[in-house]
Amino acid sequence: MVVFSFIIIGKLYGQVSLVISECKEGENICETQKVVKYKFQNGRLFGKEVLLTIKTNDVRFDLGGNFIYQNKFIINEWGDVFDIQNKSIILRSRGVYVNILDSKLITRVHRVDDEGFYSFDLQTKISKKLRSLKNFPDEYTYKFSPNNKLIAASNRSRFGKSSFVFYKVDSKLNLIKKKVVKGQFSASVSNIANELAKVNFVWIDNENILTQKQNGEIIKVNFNGQIEPIVKVEIKDEPYSSPSFGRNENGDFYYSCNEDYLIDLKTKKIKSESVDILPLNSRFSYKSENDSWRTFYFGGKEIGRIWSGTTMSFKGYLAVMFAEEGKNLGYPDGIKVWNDTTNDWITLETNWSPRFIDWLEE
Repeated sequence: MVVFSFIIIGKLYGQVSLVISECKEGENICETQKVVKYKFQNGRLFGKEVLLTIKTNDVRFDLGGNFIYQNKFIINEWGDVFDIQNKSIILRSRGVYVNILDSKLITRVHRVDDEGFYSFDLQTKISKKLRSLKNFPDEYTYKFSPNNKLIAASNRSRFGKSSFVFYKVDSKLNLIKKKVVKGQFSASVSNIANELAKVNFVWIDNENILTQKQNGEIIKVNFNGQIEPIVKVEIKDEPYSSPSFGRNENGDFYYSCNEDYLIDLKTKKIKSESVDILPLNSRFSYKSENDSWRTFYFGGKEIGRIWSGTTMSFKGYLAVMFAEEGKNLGYPDGIKVWNDTTNDWITLETNWSPRFIDWLEE
């Protein structure tokens, strides 16, 4: 069994590396993970390098929430930090990732033997407890507003319902004001999903977040406790992962729940209702057909039709999880990568359950 995630590293017409996490060969269950870098030059694969081998129970990079910071560090949803250049884990977090402020990684710890927020300086490697946030309750997910003056938090109850809590803080993260928004917010996933459902959200601006009342019912919530309906999307089947929100480089907000939906906040409509071809980043776009067939485009020109799942795009590169027609894309056959240097696809034959991390430009 191989579970993997990947990142693409590089410049448009220079060296680009595809980094994945995968399980060690020959194991029936994923007891050991590897972080592997596949190297490309001008769109052509020319090498492979193992960056890290580690026990899965120690640090995991195969689940969601991973990202790259300053082109140097892979950070996962728990706040573990892998130094790419030095090929080492420099922080084994005991909590969950919250934010990065002035090169300081903020994590939230909620354990029997410890409670509170910690700061880890990515430059000096010094960790310390933040006394200013010691009285914050145990919320499930924290996200700072773009100006770092508000913190929004979703608190998941044992019955799958959530409330939102907003915190106003000063530059030293001292609490100024707190507002609880009760609205019975919820999310649900398939019975065979490998995660518990959680209510995700994204900041729209420095005062409002975009989230859901339930799967498909998209709303806007602000610090004053106002809840504004935005749009409803018909979700026929329960997703295999929690519905999520994001914003692409074009400034468009999107909602992911089995499919990706572009949200027009001004008209309160889903753009895909009138636009068949949906934009990705970096001039890529796609059109969904029945089941999981997708036709991909670059600069408006068709580049391929693939039975595919999750995608990630970067300057001139598109990575796609694929499988044979009719197969469960939760267990893809591998990854296809297209680039605008060769104008062609490269197939990486890997095993199952891919997870994207991020793109990284060196």
